[in-house]
Amino acid sequence: MKLHALTLALLASLSNPVQALGTVFTYQGSLSDATVAATGTYDLQFTLQTTGGTNIGSPLIKDDVLVSAGVFSVELDFGPAIASGDYQLQIGVRPGASSGAFTALSPATKILPTPQATFAAAAQISTTVSNGAIGSAQINSTEVQARVTSSCPSGQAIRVVNSNGSVTCETAMTGPQGIQGIQGIQGPPGPTGATGATGATGAQGPAGSADAWSRLGNAGTDSATNFLGTTDARSLVFRTHNVQSLRIDPSTELFGGIPITANIIAGSSANSASPTVRGATIAGGGVPVGNSDPTYPLDGPNRVTNHFGTVGGGFNNQAGDGTGNPLNSAFATVAGGHSNLASGTYSTVSGGSENTARGLFSTVTGGRNNEAIGWYSAVSGGSGNCAGAIESWAGGNRAKVRPGGTAPSSGPCIGLTTGQPAGDDGTFVWADSQSADFVSTGPNQFSIRAAGGLRWGGTGVNSTTSPAFTHQVLSGVNLCDGGSGANTRTYLNHPLLNGNPAAVIVMTPNFGPQSSGTAPPRNPMAIYYSDLGTAGCPAGRWVIYQTSLTAEVINPNARFNIWFVLP
Repeated sequence: MKLHALTLALLASLSNPVQALGTVFTYQGSLSDATVAATGTYDLQFTLQTTGGTNIGSPLIKDDVLVSAGVFSVELDFGPAIASGDYQLQIGVRPGASSGAFTALSPATKILPTPQATFAAAAQISTTVSNGAIGSAQINSTEVQARVTSSCPSGQAIRVVNSNGSVTCETAMTGPQGIQGIQGIQGPPGPTGATGATGATGAQGPAGSADAWSRLGNAGTDSATNFLGTTDARSLVFRTHNVQSLRIDPSTELFGGIPITANIIAGSSANSASPTVRGATIAGGGVPVGNSDPTYPLDGPNRVTNHFGTVGGGFNNQAGDGTGNPLNSAFATVAGGHSNLASGTYSTVSGGSENTARGLFSTVTGGRNNEAIGWYSAVSGGSGNCAGAIESWAGGNRAKVRPGGTAPSSGPCIGLTTGQPAGDDGTFVWADSQSADFVSTGPNQFSIRAAGGLRWGGTGVNSTTSPAFTHQVLSGVNLCDGGSGANTRTYLNHPLLNGNPAAVIVMTPNFGPQSSGTAPPRNPMAIYYSDLGTAGCPAGRWVIYQTSLTAEVINPNARFNIWFVLP
């Protein structure tokens, strides 16, 4: 490190030339570390020495001195030691966080006793003056002007101030009038004044209508004669924020001279029922077209285009086919959601998004991008499903029942057809979450795509609550001999199979674990329904038997897998 003394000692400030001076002075310097201006905290040690290197008094240590861009400043006080002669400061330095030895900086910085010499010179003259000691006798009037002790009367001005403090006066003169100054800028408005007194009460207004409705409510009304509404064929409109929020339109179809029904259009002022449509209901929802909703896309009003159509809420929903003939697609319903279309007569979309029910009595209960085309068809939810044929059902993900006739050109049924008028009617298709279409191949099918397999609940050994279970042979419980005199047969005991000879049963032997299982008979096995109940095998039960003439005794605990379907 290298230290450079900038300069130097300044005694404390004097309030006047004769005040005694102190011994504290400020030392400023610069500190560099390997040619780079130091920054941080450092401990500094200052030792006062004669120019011959002899220490005078004890060193002064300044801890944690802030050095910024190489510059530091400290106050030092060596007492009255600096009185005359030449001195030097020996400076040592170490990092502020260190407690080790100081590194001496070379060379030492020479300093002079200038502040003390100033005090010594000032001490040769008096440092105090008594009050009243200096009077007119002590003042040289050629050098010092005496205090002005007189003044001029009103209308006169001072012409001369005399050396003894008196004045010579003369009559004041009026100078010429100055030119007109420019007009100043407009000032700020003043504060508002206090509110004036309340004026006198005005004259009584005319009496109100006797049949007016009060904003505070009414009493004693008769619903037979008192009402809000119209007495002609005009619509009744309720507004909020000066915009239509509810509109009631009387039907143009009359019965006994009065409208048979009314259209009720609530919600957005953009909602509408097509002209000549009767019995339309829009319960609410809807928004104007044009990204009017700040959060949800695909916005638009709700619409009813055919007789007795209903939209419950949501937005951009339509009940009816919109072809212009209000007789077609009557009684269609969209309960909610958005961008749904119920265009078949008696069709229903319960909710979700972008669903379509086109067929007569067709239904889509929810989900997204589902379509029910066939009459009486249904999609129960999911995504991308097509119930294209009469009385078909689709659900899950991309389950497709092929429609008849011409293949649709859009929607989830796009490109599907059987070429037959009815399509794959009566078919049930359910598909799992795989990202691929699962399409029917014929009518009246029950088609399931389940990559995780078919699983029945309630299964177990000798279960009576599932169509799939494990039958286990138990001595004295379900063994019988079938007339052989030995326990060569076993019968099932399930409430859905007992007394039901029309059941379809699949049976396979089950050895069980290789290390601990029980071997079933080695002969071929079959199953029959025991309607007579002979040879120890009860009537009304299904019996597992051996088809070989030489039957083996069935080992207790032998097992058989059973799965059945009822007619």
